[in-house]
Amino acid sequence: MRARTGPGVLLACLLLAACGQEPSGPGRAAVQAPAPPEPAPPASTGPAPAEPAPSPHLVPDGYDGPLGAVGLVLEDSSHDPQLCTGAVAASDPPQCRGLELAGWDWSALEPGSYESKAGSRYGDYFVVGTVEGDTLTLTQPPRPPAAAGGVLASEEPREHDFGSPCPTPPGGWKPVDPARATDEAFSAGAARAEAVEGYAGSWMDQNLPAGAPGTDIPEELANDPQRVVLNVRTVGDREAMKAAVREVWGGALCISPAQRTEAEVQRIADEVFARYEGSWGSVDVLTGTVEVGVPVARVSEQRELDERYGPGVVRLRGALQPVPR
Repeated sequence: MRARTGPGVLLACLLLAACGQEPSGPGRAAVQAPAPPEPAPPASTGPAPAEPAPSPHLVPDGYDGPLGAVGLVLEDSSHDPQLCTGAVAASDPPQCRGLELAGWDWSALEPGSYESKAGSRYGDYFVVGTVEGDTLTLTQPPRPPAAAGGVLASEEPREHDFGSPCPTPPGGWKPVDPARATDEAFSAGAARAEAVEGYAGSWMDQNLPAGAPGTDIPEELANDPQRVVLNVRTVGDREAMKAAVREVWGGALCISPAQRTEAEVQRIADEVFARYEGSWGSVDVLTGTVEVGVPVARVSEQRELDERYGPGVVRLRGALQPVPR
């Protein structure tokens, strides 16, 4: 059974050496050529995380009206009907945890709108109600997910830019030592970077030619160590970082500045996840930010997180959002 997600669930992906982009396959032989110049470094200080635009997933302070979400409703032997608000296990039948649903009646639903399997009943619905503690009390009958169109506000998902922030060197991104531009050397370079003081994360820039597809990368182009760029962010001395990585990696390399170390961002994430018990989320080393998903997120809570960690460093995202009365 395919993987599923609850309403507002976030992709939990720690972007180290390219989430989903780890090089594979044997290293490719290369012809020795004159080493191209190293790229000029980017700005001396990393950009501060951008303050996020107002989100429909934040509930205004003082709002006491109905809240709605589209998500999986599941009942099994371990719990009564619940609206899944976090990740849904890709099992058959699925498994999840979320808000208890008061007023739920499977017999009142449209036949065929849910499945029954191995003692579980589950289906996707648009639900509206009021939240008290861990319970969502329905104030409207459940409807098909399509009914949420025009009712729930949409929000464009954030797109990650896996490009290299360093200026492209003359002649393009090329290895300085092709013999040490292999899959093994890439992994060694990423590991070496982690050991340097100030490390703030790393990823792989596929460095595809102009006009190449951005998502479905041709197999012959994907993860080619003679083509890719190893990107490393640091809050420390970039020359020291470059020297350390260059001891093992001869491929293209971009060292860019960051505001916080990876360890600091992870510490922030640990604090926030501990504060919001049962929350879900992700740590993004490309931006040095944390996203945290909760059943209901309020504007005042986001404001408090901005004051504590800095605007945009922690982004709160609620599974439910206000519904017009």
